[in-house]
Amino acid sequence: MKLGKRELEIYEYILDYTQKNMYAPTIREIGKAAGLKSTSAVSYYLMHLESKGLIEVGQNSPRAIRLVGYSIVPNCMIEELNRLRAEKETSE
Repeated sequence: MKLGKRELEIYEYILDYTQKNMYAPTIREIGKAAGLKSTSAVSYYLMHLESKGLIEVGQNSPRAIRLVGYSIVPNCMIEELNRLRAEKETSE
């Protein structure tokens, strides 16, 4: 599946923001990051990303964007997970 330049920019922003903060950005935050002044323009791109199966947009919260196929792990836990994985591999 091919993404347009703006779609890719928005998707990567959502991914990075969610990884860093453990929750999704708002439409206004996405618009600011992408240089879009209109929230309807952001909604347009989110609708396209949703139709391509990359995200799910809920209606209950301004941060109700879910990345399909991702389990977000806090950055502070990645080092610990890598250590545990290495211990498991050496014990096998």
